[in-house]
Amino acid sequence: MDRYKQNPRWLKCFALVRDLPLSAAYLTPFFLERGLGLSEIFLLQSIFSLAVVLLEVPSGYFADRFGRAFSIRLSVPIAMIGLLAYAVSEHYWQLVACELLLAVATSLLSGVDTALLVDSLKADGKGEAEYTSHARQLDGLRFLSTGLAVPAAFALVHFYGVSSVIIADTVLIGLGSVFTWKLVEAPRLSSSQEAERIS
Repeated sequence: MDRYKQNPRWLKCFALVRDLPLSAAYLTPFFLERGLGLSEIFLLQSIFSLAVVLLEVPSGYFADRFGRAFSIRLSVPIAMIGLLAYAVSEHYWQLVACELLLAVATSLLSGVDTALLVDSLKADGKGEAEYTSHARQLDGLRFLSTGLAVPAAFALVHFYGVSSVIIADTVLIGLGSVFTWKLVEAPRLSSSQEAERIS
């Protein structure tokens, strides 16, 4: 059996872990603990957003050139380093560097998981109906992850402090790497090959 046929399963498993945003609600308290003012927090988040936008096209080219599964796998250690460094950073420039690392990881993943899903389904002879079904399942897993994250994050902050949720996110991304290493590149059909296959 072609291993790429299992990509939809592994993408769903990764989505469940990746989209468990334990630290999302506690970033502002984390920044305030580090002595940042509101203007510095807004600037930090703006740096991240701008970097993601600027890296969108180069990261798409990178995924096309070196492989979508590889791009997803590469995003995981970069995100882990960025998050772990975040938890121990004390100076503003360190937080900026972490935001840039996280922007690189985000851009390497942005849209690439969807493209790999589409490629895998197409290569397996599946059509739009199957894609829609998988996309709905991915959305459902994201909602489930968010629901699970709220009580888990509350408990972690209550017992271990604000930094614990960032460390927990790092661990979760690390667990997600188990699924990303199971992803394989799916054959990408050219337009002429696609037309021939359909006929």
